[in-house]
Amino acid sequence: AARATWALATEHWTRALAEAEAAAAWADEAGESAMAHLAHRIALAAAIATRRHEDAAVHLRCAEALGEAAEPVERGRRTLLSGRFALARGALPEARIRITQAEARFERIGDRAGLADARLAFATLAERSGDSRGAEARLREALQLADALGDEGLRGRALLGLGDLCRRGRRLETAVELYDGAIEALGHAARSASRARALRGLGECRWRLGDLRAAEPLRQAMALFEARGESAEAAACAYRLGHLASERGSPEEAEAAWRRAMAHTGSDDPARVVVLHGLIARAALRRGDAEGGGRHTRLMVQLDRGEHGGAEWASLLDELAEAARAAGDAALGDDLTARAEVARGVAS
Repeated sequence: AARATWALATEHWTRALAEAEAAAAWADEAGESAMAHLAHRIALAAAIATRRHEDAAVHLRCAEALGEAAEPVERGRRTLLSGRFALARGALPEARIRITQAEARFERIGDRAGLADARLAFATLAERSGDSRGAEARLREALQLADALGDEGLRGRALLGLGDLCRRGRRLETAVELYDGAIEALGHAARSASRARALRGLGECRWRLGDLRAAEPLRQAMALFEARGESAEAAACAYRLGHLASERGSPEEAEAAWRRAMAHTGSDDPARVVVLHGLIARAALRRGDAEGGGRHTRLMVQLDRGEHGGAEWASLLDELAEAARAAGDAALGDDLTARAEVARGVAS
C-alpha cells in the first residue's frame, strides 16, 4: 500500500492502480479490512484518473463494503472520490450530493487538506454546470487552504484550475501568471501529470498572445506526456509545435513535429491523420522535397472523407494542388482544387 500511496501522490496512475490492486488482494485475503479499504480507495482514484470506469465501479463497491472498518479520514476520501467518479460519468446531481457529504465530514473532523480537495471537486462541478464564477470562488478557497497548510501539491492543483479557467475565459495574461505559479508548485510536489497540463496551458496561452517563448513549455509538456505514455496529449503538443515552427518559417522543424504528432496519433483519430498528412506534405514541399510532398498528398487524398473545412484548410489544399500540377499530375491538382472549393463552402 505504501508504494501505491507514493504512486498516487506523484500521479503515476497506472502504477498506482497496479500496486493498489495487488495490495487490496493481499489485504482482502488476510482479513485486513482497514488496509483493504485504503488499497481499494487508491485503486478507485487511479481508475478514475485513467478513465477506467468499470474498474472504478468495482473498487468503489469494495471500498463501500469495507466502510465501517476505515478511519473517518479514509471514509471522507472515499466519499469524495465517489463524487469525482460521478463527475467523470456526467452524473452532476449525484456528484453534488457526494461532494457535499465529503465536505461535511471533513469539516467535522477538521481535515483541512480534505476540505481543499472538496473545494477543487466543487470547482469542477460548478464549471461543468456553467457557473464559472462559482468555480473560480471554490478554486480560490482551495488555494487559501493550500497556502495555510503549506501544501505545494494542493497549491499547484488550485493554480492549475484557475489557469485553465482563465484560459477558457480568454483572460490569457492572467492565465500565464497562474500557470507559472502552478508549474513551480507542482515541480516541488513531483506531480508530473498536473505539471504537464500546466506547461501545455502556458504554451497555448503564450502562442495565442503571440509570445515567441510558447515553444519551450510545449516541448517540456510533450516530453512529460511521452514519458507518462499519454499519446493523445503528446500528439496535441507536437501538433502545436509544428504550427509554431511553420509560423517561424522553419519547414524542417515543422515537418519533424508533425511526424512526431503522427507517430502518437496512429489510427486512433483518422480525421487528424488526414490533416497531418496535408501539413507534412506542405512542409516537405516548402523545404524542396517534391517526392515526399507528393507521397503525403496522395495519402491525404486516399484517407480524406471531406470532413474538414475552413479557409486555412482550403489554402493548404490550393498550395498542394499547385505543387501537383507543377509535378505533372494535373488530375491530382484538379481533385485538390475541387476539395478546396468544398472546404470553402463548408466554411461559409
